Amino acid sequence: MPSRPPSLAALRKQRAKQQTPVQPTRWFILCAASGTLIAALGLMLLYLTRARIEIRPEEHAHYREALRVLGNDGLEPTDNNVRFALRLIDAATTPYSNHDFQTIEPFGWLPGPTSVVKDIEADGHNLTLLPLETGFAKVWLVKDFVSQEEASELLTLGSRADFGTSFTKHSDGQEWRSSSSAVLKRDNAVVDRLRRRAAMVCGVRTSFVEDLQIVRYRPGERYQPHMDSDGPHHRHWTLLLYLNDPGGGGATGFPLLQLRVMPAPRAAILWENLRSEPGIALPIRNYYTLHDGQAPTGEHPKFAVNIWIRNSEYAPGMA
Repeated sequence: MPSRPPSLAALRKQRAKQQTPVQPTRWFILCAASGTLIAALGLMLLYLTRARIEIRPEEHAHYREALRVLGNDGLEPTDNNVRFALRLIDAATTPYSNHDFQTIEPFGWLPGPTSVVKDIEADGHNLTLLPLETGFAKVWLVKDFVSQEEASELLTLGSRADFGTSFTKHSDGQEWRSSSSAVLKRDNAVVDRLRRRAAMVCGVRTSFVEDLQIVRYRPGERYQPHMDSDGPHHRHWTLLLYLNDPGGGGATGFPLLQLRVMPAPRAAILWENLRSEPGIALPIRNYYTLHDGQAPTGEHPKFAVNIWIRNSEYAPGMA
């Protein structure tokens, strides 16, 4: 007896079984192709957006100032140099956030295991220089640059000092630098000792050290981003000594290094303002040492001592 042909329902069921393995594969290929297309469109949109936002150096508002800065430092106006000079100027003139900065609390900070620590015996005082930055610039932390007795003497001198408005070359004047300062006379044993100690740390004669300057930042006062050296015959090193804790704020910030150091009594930071440049005989300014004195936010003023060290003899009153 001949077999009955399969029913329509059976044929549909058989066809569905044959197509089941194929459908997911086709669907996967379609999804992958769509994802690639979307990713490509996203990259193209990102490129067009960045190209639209980024302007040429010549179109920057501070382009001529960047050329002047490079010219003063003897640097060629190459594209990289011009862009970095513009970055320097932007950092010095535009408010910035400390959010992503490395924050150093002097007496709670320890160097990494590969850091090269320098131990120096200076004028009977044992010092340890801890590197904070050694790549783009040379910045060290000195936890106990002075003794408690020396710090107290300096604060006493500060209480009797004739503070005046701190000098600035900036066109905004005291809006740019609202702190006060006074020169500490050399006829004091602690002052003379600190000059000798700073010279020994930098490996130069005491006569290369400028007169010490004590600075006072009342709550809310600050010094906007600036550089300490005018060039190879000016200040090679800066040693900033903190005398007290103002109870909040008062950090020293390095915006191009994304680094800030909080004030702590008797601690100091030391950095080189100059660097070598291939093809140039004399050292030039290191733009990465751009820094600011941030405003104290506590109830007390911040007191610190600026110690500037040169590569040559310094006579009182020299610029």
